[in-house]
Amino acid sequence: MNDELDDLLSRPLPAVADNGFSARVMQRVAGLEWLRSMISTAALLLCALALLLLVPVSGIEDTLARLAPAIAASLPLSIAAGAIALSLSVEQLVRRR
Repeated sequence: MNDELDDLLSRPLPAVADNGFSARVMQRVAGLEWLRSMISTAALLLCALALLLLVPVSGIEDTLARLAPAIAASLPLSIAAGAIALSLSVEQLVRRR
């Protein structure tokens, strides 16, 4: 009984004639994915443009000038940067083998 059931369940199902329905659905899904990608890109570009136009450049320069020494002297950030560099080096080494 179990062998017969296994045989029945392991056989591929016959193709169902859908008169191109599956192809139309997949075409629509691909179109929606493209539209979603374009909307995301446009939103990102719009935010970047707004940031460039609305944020004063001198304020950014002053903030970076004040924060750069503190960031450079930060032990946790140095450890994190070293861990990232080491991880990338090991990954490249493993990929070459």
